[in-house]
Amino acid sequence: MYGQDIISILFGAVIVIAIIVAIFLLFRNLVLWYYKIDKIVEQQERMVQALERLSPPPQLMQAQVENATESDSNGKTISAKWICPVCHHENYWTAKVCTQCGAKQPGIV
Repeated sequence: MYGQDIISILFGAVIVIAIIVAIFLLFRNLVLWYYKIDKIVEQQERMVQALERLSPPPQLMQAQVENATESDSNGKTISAKWICPVCHHENYWTAKVCTQCGAKQPGIV
């Protein structure tokens, strides 16, 4: 009778430990899953901010779509490219300095 009590106590302890481990693993996966989503969202927000810094002004995007030039509200022509005032080389809007002579893009401080 004494041996059966020990066996039933050990069996109960093993079941309780198994349940505790299962709950721990379940909540661990749930918590890690939540934090991974949180980190992914944070990373995507940083990527959107970086893309916004790299994207051209809306006027230039419109000019690129029309594959030509466009006038702004002041009547000034806006182009997806700019011409270097020093060497007259045509540069893309993303270039802050001339790719040929290294002169700064006009209007860039």
